[in-house]
Amino acid sequence: MLCQPLGFPRWPSVEAGSFTGRNRVDYKAKAVRAYLDQSPRPFAWVDDDVRPGRSNRAVAELGLQYILISPGRYVGLTLGHVGALLEFATRQGGTAAHRR
Repeated sequence: MLCQPLGFPRWPSVEAGSFTGRNRVDYKAKAVRAYLDQSPRPFAWVDDDVRPGRSNRAVAELGLQYILISPGRYVGLTLGHVGALLEFATRQGGTAAHRR
């Protein structure tokens, strides 16, 4: 996670453990679902394996507000991604303000 090196607070993250199998997204979705079953709340999933459509189905039945961001493997997060995440957080009652 890059939060702390960039001066942001550490945000909750889900560790999926070691992957063995064919479908990475389903494997990760199980870990996300287990975490959210314990602590249901809006969430952002940022992962280069996430793909619109297929990944949406994996989490949509949770009934929670979410945003899926799939940065390009060789590009990473863009300003557009960051803007979308900040907008999502603001809509959920969070703040887009960051103080150093």
